[in-house]
Amino acid sequence: MYSLIRSSSIIIGVLCSVNVFFHIKGLSFIRILGEKKRILPYIAALIFACLNMYFMREAFSTVWMALIHVSLSLIACDVISLVIRLFGRDTKVRRVWKKLMGAGLAFALSALVIAYGLINMAVVRETRYTLVNRNVQGSIVIGLISDVHLGTAMDAEKFDRVLERTLEAGAEIIVLAGDIVDEGTTQAEFDTLCEYLSARRAPKGTYYVYGNHDASRYSGILTKDAIEQALTKAGVTVLTDESIFIDGWLRIAGRKDANDRKRLSAKELLKDADAESEFIVLIDHQPAQTASCAEAGADLLLSGHTHNGQIWPIGPLSNLLKINEIEYGHEEIGDMDAIVSSGAAGWACAFRTGGRSEYVIIDVSGK
Repeated sequence: MYSLIRSSSIIIGVLCSVNVFFHIKGLSFIRILGEKKRILPYIAALIFACLNMYFMREAFSTVWMALIHVSLSLIACDVISLVIRLFGRDTKVRRVWKKLMGAGLAFALSALVIAYGLINMAVVRETRYTLVNRNVQGSIVIGLISDVHLGTAMDAEKFDRVLERTLEAGAEIIVLAGDIVDEGTTQAEFDTLCEYLSARRAPKGTYYVYGNHDASRYSGILTKDAIEQALTKAGVTVLTDESIFIDGWLRIAGRKDANDRKRLSAKELLKDADAESEFIVLIDHQPAQTASCAEAGADLLLSGHTHNGQIWPIGPLSNLLKINEIEYGHEEIGDMDAIVSSGAAGWACAFRTGGRSEYVIIDVSGK
């Protein structure tokens, strides 16, 4: 889908710009120009349409996404106009609607949508879950941060503030569930992030698994080895089909990304674990093969990846079509709790109309 949109971006840009042209030409204050010189509304509309086309050069950028929502708002208003027209050629409702459209209602609505998309991405909220598990000795607080996509909608300084808030919320363990970096992440940005991770350490450790955007899978300068070396130096435990056992009852296991065909099955990964006495936290960037994770004895599965759609209505459609086994939130699968975060930021653009940016706090207590 992404490659199809990218390859069609010029066509999409032209169509959106034509849409903008006719709406600009129809504005009341633009039509007034035509009373003096008939060609002026066309010139004004053409200027705005050309600017729209210019800024839509790069598919999936923040500006591109904002302008797509402008056109979608204009189309939505056109549909309403068509429906109103069906009820009569000279009704009061139609006259009022025509005046509102001439005053720029469609553009005002698109401005509200754009403001929401930008703010909803920028504001990172806390989401909290409370769980009970018989294998937990006392209690444990886990902080889950995923899908930072460093450099897109979140820089290293903002990540540090999220990390600080996660620790202030009581997190004893920090889980970085993949896609911490992105294709465009620079070495300097990543080095700064590692400095913050080194300075803010969770009492029981910070644990990381690779996501599908990490380790130069699509592009970028950060290799898998470089990421692992830098994170390890910062005090982060990188788990690639490995587990670590701490405190005599807590096992933290991390899987390779689901795109890695060589990764172990959940059963193989947890073959040495004691599901009857250990509290097993399994980290998997993508919420995939969840039933097999439960069957292997995992008590808690932590994932990200989905972004809860990021751009509406991708999330609801993905949930309807079961593109991801779990789209967002908390689900119980057998005896296992599964939590999927919508992510601390987003991919490709600093724009979110689906879900919300978040870090997750999970309070787990024993029976």
